[in-house]
Amino acid sequence: MTTKPPLLAAGTPAAEVATDAGLVRALLAEQHPDLAELPVQELAAGWDNAMFRLGDRLVMRLPRRAAAADLIAHEQAWLPQLAARLPLPIPAPL
Repeated sequence: MTTKPPLLAAGTPAAEVATDAGLVRALLAEQHPDLAELPVQELAAGWDNAMFRLGDRLVMRLPRRAAAADLIAHEQAWLPQLAARLPLPIPAPL
């Protein structure tokens, strides 16, 4: 018998935005219909983001708090610049 790990660590602040597999599917249907049929599995949630596996190769990260949206935008601006300078693979936002 396997047990599902807890999605939230103790002390994690409450979400300002409710995220679940239904929201992921709705966002995909609206914004990326070519991926909308992939299976969605909730993985974990932290202070700022919730993560969902999308099919076998992708992970979707959604902000749980308003402050996290700015942090994601900052990461998306810097990751490509860092990737060109580092000798290890860096995730590419899609």
